[in-house]
Amino acid sequence: MELGVWVTWNVRGLCGSGKRRVVKHAVSKLKPTVLLFQETKLDAQRQHNLEDMAKTLHMGLVTVPASGTSGGLATLWRLGSLEVVGLRCESRYILLFVKYPGIAEILLVGNIYGAHTGENRRLMYAELLEAMRGHIGGMILGGDYNTILKDGERKNEAGLGVGDREFKEFVGEAGLLDFPLHNSQFTWFSSRNNGIWSRLDRWFVSEDLMMLCTNVTQTVLDWSCSDHRAVSISFGSKDFGPKPFYYFNHWVLEDGFQELVRDWWDSAIVEGWSGFVLQSKLKGLRVKIREWRKKKGSWGVEKIKILEESLNDIMQRMENEGVSENLRRDRLVILEDLWKEYRVEERTWLAKSRLRWMKEGDRKSRYFHKVCKVKMAKKNLSQLEFGGRVLEDPNEIKEAIKQHFQTFFQQEACARPVLRSPGVSGIGGVLHNSNGNILAYFSMSTGILWAYEAEVLIESDSTLAIGWTLNSHRRPWKLQQIFNQIDYLWELVSCVGIQHILREGNGVADFWAKQGCGRSDVIWSFTETNF
Repeated sequence: MELGVWVTWNVRGLCGSGKRRVVKHAVSKLKPTVLLFQETKLDAQRQHNLEDMAKTLHMGLVTVPASGTSGGLATLWRLGSLEVVGLRCESRYILLFVKYPGIAEILLVGNIYGAHTGENRRLMYAELLEAMRGHIGGMILGGDYNTILKDGERKNEAGLGVGDREFKEFVGEAGLLDFPLHNSQFTWFSSRNNGIWSRLDRWFVSEDLMMLCTNVTQTVLDWSCSDHRAVSISFGSKDFGPKPFYYFNHWVLEDGFQELVRDWWDSAIVEGWSGFVLQSKLKGLRVKIREWRKKKGSWGVEKIKILEESLNDIMQRMENEGVSENLRRDRLVILEDLWKEYRVEERTWLAKSRLRWMKEGDRKSRYFHKVCKVKMAKKNLSQLEFGGRVLEDPNEIKEAIKQHFQTFFQQEACARPVLRSPGVSGIGGVLHNSNGNILAYFSMSTGILWAYEAEVLIESDSTLAIGWTLNSHRRPWKLQQIFNQIDYLWELVSCVGIQHILREGNGVADFWAKQGCGRSDVIWSFTETNF
């Protein structure tokens, strides 16, 4: 589902005609489907200025007048793109309930201007949550929330405060998804205190809507006439050419698949060196699998729908005609196929979302769908900086990547060192903290050794850590990236051992570990050893 481009902007006033021309020119280039303004600072007597702008942009309009010289909201939408079926306006937000072509459910579109004081902020959150709980369908909320969501979204000022934590609780309770900005980190700037930067403006999308949309991208516009930057969110995908071939483990459960692979692999004859033979066979096998896939016909959700319809027909016949032996047998066959397709669909989404730590369970694939959509949106490639330019067109991005690797692989050949044994050998290491900062390092000679003599022995008094290292199936998924690095290094160093040692048997290390609990400085010492 493609919803186009939506834009939210705290404009800091639209009172002057010059300011309105600048804003209109900035947003008209994007041709937004929906446009949200905060802090228009236009009271009820000057709403005609917004009406004139909406007519020029060929957009519908709903406004909330400013209170004096502060506040004021405006929500605009491209005429013909959606149908407004409901409306709720308050001083701090506008909620539109709209019908969008291609979406059966009603969408809730929110224009939010966050309150500054704690009491008003909590009241606004309570009202919004009440409206969201009573709504069945997708939600899109944009605006200036006057708070940040997490650490790192504010610079040169204190971190998360009480208001920020309340905002985070509101987002979690509402089931809203936040997406990173692709081309910047902050949306608001103040020159006080040597400059304060924050991300106050953003878009949120509900989990339900993510089931219908792909490749959600959130970006900021260039700085203009406000101390806030406009934030856009786009829904839809760009054409980057043919999609890669994916293999799913559940295919081995299909009748005839293993025989197909085995027969073709044995019959294919390719001459050349082993790497070329393997590459050629895999390319040919991919074609065979695609042909097999097309011959299978209905697949996944489509096949499940057909089987469910057949099951309903059989149940209706059994109700009208009675339970015959043939109907009972047909029902059991359909149920067997249906449960098989349920498991196949679940495993497919499990593989796509890469949740290896979860075992296959009941047919609750909605969670896997949501995880896949969120990962796709966060990893979506929308821009690429190359040669001092920012590229957005898919063809330009593909050409830039091609040029990069062509240049890389066309570098002149140079002499590289040849490893021989025995020879001069040495040992070295680096100690990092959890942030990746180097705390200490060491380097020393081990003399003239053969490769098999340079053995590394790792001792630990933690049976849990040793178990995780030696058995990949027992590793916590949160530490998987660290263990991937350990596995990689283990392959590079063939002569390495790891063993358990009692704490009493490693008294020196245990002593310094306990000493480090209360130290503010670092002790690091090297001991010369003759090998």
